[in-house]
Amino acid sequence: MLSINISSESEYILVTLKGHLDGSQTGPVSQKIGLALIPDDGEEGIKTNLIIDISDLSYISSGGLGILLAFHRKVKEADRRMIICNPSPMVAGLLDTTGMYGVFQVQPSVDSAIRTIRT
Repeated sequence: MLSINISSESEYILVTLKGHLDGSQTGPVSQKIGLALIPDDGEEGIKTNLIIDISDLSYISSGGLGILLAFHRKVKEADRRMIICNPSPMVAGLLDTTGMYGVFQVQPSVDSAIRTIRT
């Protein structure tokens, strides 16, 4: 089971993922995050930064990593930042094993991610 919470601030969108992110949830998660990144002003393109809190994500499949990589690319192409914060030990081990620490910007907390966005 996966729960997703999305909140929007002027400088960033915060996505909080809890539970298991496997192949069965990749479509709905991708759609929800994608819709949150669309600006309300009718303009095209991503206009904000993305913070993804995975502190309560106990499992992530290769499909889940694929979603993170896809959004990382989209946000980077828009000259914005995507920060992943506070991975659980299991997810941190997977990020390390797959070399994703070299791809993603990872912060230890949401607060540190916000400070990074603001600098």
